[in-house]
Amino acid sequence: MAIRLKSRWFREGPQRSAAERGGVAAVASWRLGIEMVKRLQRAGFGIEVGAGYFQVLKEVAIFLALLADRQVHARQSPEERDEFTVGMVRHLAATYAESATEWLPPRRADGPDWADDFLAAWNTVAPTYADFDSDAVSGEPEIAFVRHFAWRLEPLLPAADRVWVIDQVMSIEVPEAAQALRRTLAGVFDETPRRARPATAATGD
Repeated sequence: MAIRLKSRWFREGPQRSAAERGGVAAVASWRLGIEMVKRLQRAGFGIEVGAGYFQVLKEVAIFLALLADRQVHARQSPEERDEFTVGMVRHLAATYAESATEWLPPRRADGPDWADDFLAAWNTVAPTYADFDSDAVSGEPEIAFVRHFAWRLEPLLPAADRVWVIDQVMSIEVPEAAQALRRTLAGVFDETPRRARPATAATGD
């Protein structure tokens, strides 16, 4: 089933900053990530409710942020790309923290919060994808890009599921998500003025 997301995000008005666009991309990516985890569960992968679910969701969200970073690089200067990605990751960290706070046991008051946990994971994981890219036209990530993502998911799943996850991710999950994300980003960066709606004539007796 194709994933559908909103394709036009901004009303007419001042040009949005790269960070604002990153925040919007984060909203879409979070929804894509949740849907991907749900599909994995429906496909029979043993993703436990609770901590295991959030471990997988965090890995998925980081992958989607990296994919968005690759998909927009041709649209922005290096400085704007950095601003976009930082804005996206910070928004994802805040969303992750809000959700984890609601569903998981409290963190220690003197320790890192859930947003810190997400950002620490980003800082560790993102460099491992440094050599991977996506196609400039189709937005499809390189095979090695997707395989690396699947390899990172493997240890988060029960042993019996690990043999199947690479095929599931490469043939179903990522192609769906990559196209949905590319359509969303096209809307995020679309500055074409909207058509004015025709005026409705007033009627009366």
